Amino acid sequence: MLFFLGTLAFFSACNTTKYLEADEFLLRKNKIKLQAQQKIDDKRELLYGLNSQYKQVPNRNFLFFFPREWYYFKTEGDSSAFSNWVRKSLGEVPALFDENLAQQTADAMKRFLQYKGFYQAEVFYDENIRGKKKIDVTYYVRPNEQFTVDSIFFQSEDAQVEQMLERIAQQSYLAPGAGLDGSLYEKEKARIREFMQNHGYAFFYPSYFAPLEADTTLQPSKANLYFEVLIPSNDSLHRKYQVGSVTVFSSYDPTTDESILLDTLIQGIHFRMPPGGFDVRPQAILRNIYMKPGKLYRQTDIEKTNRGLSALDAFRFVRIKESIDSLQPDRINFRVELTPSKRLELGVDFELNYTNRSNATGTGNLIGISVSPTMRHRNIFGGGELLATNLRAGVEVNPAPNAAFWNTIDLGIQTDLYFPKFIDYLGTWKGVNKLRLWLTRKKRARVLEPRPTLYENMQERASSRFSLSYNFIYLLDFYYYNLFNASFGYDVQLTPNKRFILNHIGADFLRPVTFPQFDTILAQNPFLERSFGNQLFVSFLFREFGIVRTTKPNPFGVSFYFSARFEISGLELWAANKITNAIRNTRDTFALREVEFSQFASTEFDFRYYKEISRKQQFVARAVIGMARPFGFTSDVPYV
Repeated sequence: MLFFLGTLAFFSACNTTKYLEADEFLLRKNKIKLQAQQKIDDKRELLYGLNSQYKQVPNRNFLFFFPREWYYFKTEGDSSAFSNWVRKSLGEVPALFDENLAQQTADAMKRFLQYKGFYQAEVFYDENIRGKKKIDVTYYVRPNEQFTVDSIFFQSEDAQVEQMLERIAQQSYLAPGAGLDGSLYEKEKARIREFMQNHGYAFFYPSYFAPLEADTTLQPSKANLYFEVLIPSNDSLHRKYQVGSVTVFSSYDPTTDESILLDTLIQGIHFRMPPGGFDVRPQAILRNIYMKPGKLYRQTDIEKTNRGLSALDAFRFVRIKESIDSLQPDRINFRVELTPSKRLELGVDFELNYTNRSNATGTGNLIGISVSPTMRHRNIFGGGELLATNLRAGVEVNPAPNAAFWNTIDLGIQTDLYFPKFIDYLGTWKGVNKLRLWLTRKKRARVLEPRPTLYENMQERASSRFSLSYNFIYLLDFYYYNLFNASFGYDVQLTPNKRFILNHIGADFLRPVTFPQFDTILAQNPFLERSFGNQLFVSFLFREFGIVRTTKPNPFGVSFYFSARFEISGLELWAANKITNAIRNTRDTFALREVEFSQFASTEFDFRYYKEISRKQQFVARAVIGMARPFGFTSDVPYV
């Protein structure tokens, strides 16, 4: 039916305009001609902003070729269910050219340019009739010169607030030379509000900012800005607050009578828990509470507390409520409600696949089926730990006649134990952090709000992970192998769109067994033969580092995904082996029961590009590249 409708629309496309009245025209295209006499910074972003001002846009096509307005015209007046579906799913209300909307678009573009600092901008439009009953509209945009900031002056009737504003003036987005852009003003307000809320001013609202005053009479195309912070309407100054009491409900249930809850004080924090006691040890909760009684109020402490407690899988919901203390009005009390998650979660995945293989391989086409049970135990040791276990069992069979039915068996188990805290491996990170702070102590002392170091981010955001896995692969008449793996490292969510994975320790043991049919292949491929023996890969200080970065869609609807991974194995043993040989004047190679240690390095990059075409369409491109190379006493990279 869709093919019929598409074909009918294709042959009727040239007749779309026959439905129009004598004074009606279809809008075919909008176009912008930017007539700038000087260089414009961020020209692409400016054009995107101008394109977003259209008050009327042409109709789209269905499947790139079929005009959607035709479906609307064809079904207009028909109230049948099918016609309603076609009109709603395929059709669009015809974009009839409207002079009022065109003028509104030109006015909106002019206002947008003035918002960006082009106060003398000019915009007008011209219409061109194309073919029969269709119009193209061209908008001529002359931004003229952009006004820039000459100086900015901060002021407030609250002397203490004015003093604080002067302290952070050098970090202003509205610095001398910056364009007089309204978006910079919004960023500046957000910056100041964040600074004030992190220095005790808990109730510093956006309404306290006066409209920005700009004096453009002193110099051509330059402005002096006057940024004023108002005082509260019911007070003569802004008030600072300290943290009052902090009460944690460790197993919050809104249906429970709070009078029956037990009460205890640990490190200055009040805990309320049910008669059964704590589900999660209080130490795991205390590590993630940054609001300390008597400490200056800081919004970032609340955000860090919420983030840290939410990262504990033991809790399904985290709510932080604040209220002014009735007896000490300069203190804010906090109530932290923690709703537990289900401790045990079970799941199972099924997969069916079909592999089309060349007859030259002698294997024919394969059908595979696999089942993967999963188990997640939250709070397994009572400290918010997460145990995640995944099993996998799969087979591939060859249904062709006169062929061996069973082809491949794949078994595996993966177990990860996550601790919701940073376990500093051998004190390495603490030592590196002390060295870094010593080298940059003077620079950090000059910065009002120094950024947290990587070590501080690790302490706050890292979860430590112990992993064990086993894989068994059996390829009938060719080979089977056992692969054991153990590792220790960290998963770190630095920001919502940036995370990295680091493994310090890694140990893998590969033990393959080959059959005569595969031995024939190995005899003809020395490289494959050398890489297919018993292999042991061990790292003690550094094994693997991976980073994943995503971006939000920019004004052009473009976003990116990038991941990079670097792995090295056997570096420490190779160094120890070289030193030992140098001392003993030998050329021995370390081995464990005749199984040599492998040394290799590998890297892989994954880049993805996303472009939003419409609300329901997206263009995606992906590029992946990787490389592995042996070093030391290893001649070839292991097969796996």
